[in-house]
Amino acid sequence: MQAIKLTVVAILLTGLLGCASGAKMEGMSFYGERMNHPAALRRNITITEVTGGAETNPAWTAEINSGQFTGALVESLRAQTLYSGSGIFELKVEMIEVEQPTSGPDITVITKIRYTMKNSTGNLTVFDETIEASHTAAIKSRRLAYEGAAKKNIEALLEKLSRLLI
Repeated sequence: MQAIKLTVVAILLTGLLGCASGAKMEGMSFYGERMNHPAALRRNITITEVTGGAETNPAWTAEINSGQFTGALVESLRAQTLYSGSGIFELKVEMIEVEQPTSGPDITVITKIRYTMKNSTGNLTVFDETIEASHTAAIKSRRLAYEGAAKKNIEALLEKLSRLLI
């Protein structure tokens, strides 16, 4: 009888938690409406560094990997015609915190990411902000909550860059 109870509990936990898979680049990339960015930024932003991401532990929780986030950021900048592999604006990204969700019917992930952009010709900082964004998804869609929070963070960055006076 005890073995049956343990088996039922194990099956229920597996169904609720499932195997964790990390956030994917495609799910984090922002392909929304093109914003009106300053001409100086067009095809002129390069990413120099992305730090703070974590690898996913398949038995436990999803995470946002630095490499996947870099890819999503590059794709999002390309979609807005801002990315260049050798632009004069150097963007450094630090994932300060990705708040781990607790269990419940829905999962909310909060990302806090610092973006620092310098003009490489004069080494002048033109943008330095920490952006916080969140996304909620059903517990079975833990990865979607991570991807959504990252995508909203990237979208907020793009919006702020569109208002940058350069």
